[in-house]
Amino acid sequence: MLLGSLLGVVVFFPLNMAKAVERPWMEAESRYTGDGWFHYRVRSFGAPFMESVNVTTFGPLATNYWTEVGTVQAGWNFTNRFDRKFWEVEVDYPHWQTRPYEANFVARSDWTNYTLGTATLTMSITLYELINYTPYVSVNVVGYWHAPALVPCQESPTNAMPAFFYTNITYNADIEIRQLVRDGQETKGIEFTHASAATFLLEATPDLQNWQNVSYIHGLPGANQWTTSTDLGRWGNFYRLEYVGYGHLPFTNLPPLDLPTSLVSRASTISPEAIPLTAFTENQNLKVRIQTVPGKNYEVRVYEAGVVAWSSRLVAQQKETVVPLPTGQLPAFGIIGAFELR
Repeated sequence: MLLGSLLGVVVFFPLNMAKAVERPWMEAESRYTGDGWFHYRVRSFGAPFMESVNVTTFGPLATNYWTEVGTVQAGWNFTNRFDRKFWEVEVDYPHWQTRPYEANFVARSDWTNYTLGTATLTMSITLYELINYTPYVSVNVVGYWHAPALVPCQESPTNAMPAFFYTNITYNADIEIRQLVRDGQETKGIEFTHASAATFLLEATPDLQNWQNVSYIHGLPGANQWTTSTDLGRWGNFYRLEYVGYGHLPFTNLPPLDLPTSLVSRASTISPEAIPLTAFTENQNLKVRIQTVPGKNYEVRVYEAGVVAWSSRLVAQQKETVVPLPTGQLPAFGIIGAFELR
């Protein structure tokens, strides 16, 4: 949370304006130890916009080449299917994987060479949200990550590489108020930056003690300018932005601005329009499964940095619907949500 203050009518003084730092919230390691043995390690630290993260499945995208599996970590099962071999968690609902969380996977292949391929992780994610009002604005959603990883290959690759590979996903949650937008003696807006599309609450105070809600704001990744026709000085000369939720939440679903108490975060429940879903890979393609009512309309969305990167609408024909995703067209990491259209 950053404060911007206006001293007199000329000088803008921002506090806590340190350079934003990217922090890893999910890591993946892959290692080849010889004789066809591959070792994988996944670590989850979580990010501020997530109330909880549970890793639910793991496996290189093409995994029919495993001929032997090492010790399976407690809480996990190894699934051996005709189309895919992968590890799957025994309990997939949120909150039980205390962060930092680590999972290890070991398997052997008859192929004794390795190359850089792709491993897919799926995650049960509960987004950050608010308390003391309905409907809830966050949903229990599914995340996926196509992580680069060492995988078996039949022939030695042309370009040799080390037998260890590390990669991660990072976040930058800092909200930085860069300056105020001035119109003569009046303050008519703010300029701020944030790493992802999100919904914020602008608050103001005359004394740094009594904060008042001014407006909800939708922000995009990068630099943003928000302006209004009203002089913000009527609420005070000090300002801050509070993170409300991932993506652009409908303002009509948010608490009235005149609520007497500040907003408090809590673990989310499913909103009235959002529906549960599961994600899985089949024949090297990512798919989602949702429970549906025949004749009703649904939409599946994939978000990248809070912005919809892909969506598809459908009319349900059965009580369960599987929706294939265009795996090759999607970002390496995304958050998937399913919604009933009303």
